[in-house]
Amino acid sequence: MDVRRPGHADADGWTTERGTLAAMPGRATLTPDPSGTAVLVSPSELMLDRARAWRLVVLTDGAAPRSLRVEGRAAKDSPWVPLATAAGGDARLSPGYAGTIDALRIELAFDAHAPSALLRVAILPDR
Repeated sequence: MDVRRPGHADADGWTTERGTLAAMPGRATLTPDPSGTAVLVSPSELMLDRARAWRLVVLTDGAAPRSLRVEGRAAKDSPWVPLATAAGGDARLSPGYAGTIDALRIELAFDAHAPSALLRVAILPDR
């Protein structure tokens, strides 16, 4: 997700299970629930190869995540499986599994129930 395009309001298919995500021109605002937690769900069909390592980075302007937990699933009706837990907004998804990841669920813990501008969720190959 890259929402820094001026004049364009689009969350690129990302939704929330907890907290709210509001797309506005040039940015999206992520507001955690009263406990300080927000859960983002990616669009499906990511097709991430589980045999390789991936790096997931969540960039915010404002409150930064204290920690994140990442889960993935192989298909829409498949169960979510744990992939990574990390402090801050950066996690490494370890390699070594067969198949693909269709979608990600990212639980973000914040110190406060304050909105942040969500600038980018990047999923990059890791070396």
